[in-house]
Amino acid sequence: MLKEQLSLKLAHWLAGDFSNQKQAASSPKDYPHIRVFFRPLSWDFFEGIGFYSEQAYDYDLWSPYRQGVHRFVQKEGQVIVENYGLKEPILYAGAGRERDILKTITPDCIERGLDINTHEQVWGTTTDRLRFEKRQSFAQELPDVSTSA
Repeated sequence: MLKEQLSLKLAHWLAGDFSNQKQAASSPKDYPHIRVFFRPLSWDFFEGIGFYSEQAYDYDLWSPYRQGVHRFVQKEGQVIVENYGLKEPILYAGAGRERDILKTITPDCIERGLDINTHEQVWGTTTDRLRFEKRQSFAQELPDVSTSA
């Protein structure tokens, strides 16, 4: 029960619209303004906690450069995140902001993600880590932590 509440607390923290606007404004030549959305999927999607994620430059939110689906799995006292890709990602662009688009994503739309064991950087800044702040929470779309027991 306690472990399930920890997963749900993590999900509440993660659910939201994040931005590195302050970092981008302080050093625009080094950091583009990026938005990252973690939108909860319906509980029925995975029979548990799942998210749709979307990363886009703030100036072009309808053209995300990364999209994914993520499933929380309890394993040996830890929360493991399984990552999936979308078969036709462009069809779901904007789902981080628009729930009507989000609702069109089904388990048939996803495929298992790439192997993350190489640790080779294939995208992102090489200057320093990006620093995001949550702009909006979507935690209300998840079950309440206090009533999940």
